[in-house]
Amino acid sequence: MEFDATVIQVRGLASCKTGLIHHFPHEEIPVPSTTKDVAHGKSTYQSSTWSPHYPSSMAVDGNPKTVQHADIQHNPYWVVDLGHMYSITSVEVYNKPQNKGERFRDVDILVGEHHDNHMSLCAHYVGPSHTGAHQVFDCSRVLQGRFVKITIRQREYLHMAEVKVTALV
Repeated sequence: MEFDATVIQVRGLASCKTGLIHHFPHEEIPVPSTTKDVAHGKSTYQSSTWSPHYPSSMAVDGNPKTVQHADIQHNPYWVVDLGHMYSITSVEVYNKPQNKGERFRDVDILVGEHHDNHMSLCAHYVGPSHTGAHQVFDCSRVLQGRFVKITIRQREYLHMAEVKVTALV
């Protein structure tokens, strides 16, 4: 029989939702207590590239003055491969600092184990945004994932200066 139990350990004793009390040896259970950006410098790709000067990697290079830029198309997207699974809490997007920031609208931010149609929605942004905006999208709950996908749900260009993925570590 399986239980969905939240366990809290205090000086060798633990209680859980089942109401049972258990004795555990004095050992600490690792609990994530901090967060960090896990996207910086990771592998990326996008649905298209407007110009070779604006590759997908520009969004995780740590420089908010560089920009990734996908060409105009239906449902353009950008993806970062974090390398392994993380507990993701939020995604930050720094909009293009030069112009056309209002293009960032009707956006889905998705998280998943694979880059496929079975990703979970972290947040949806109706928008529109504005040039140079810095926006933080808190996920509706902590999501487990290796891939983060940002997609515009219409025919549009997709361009972002920087993307940060915050995860529990």
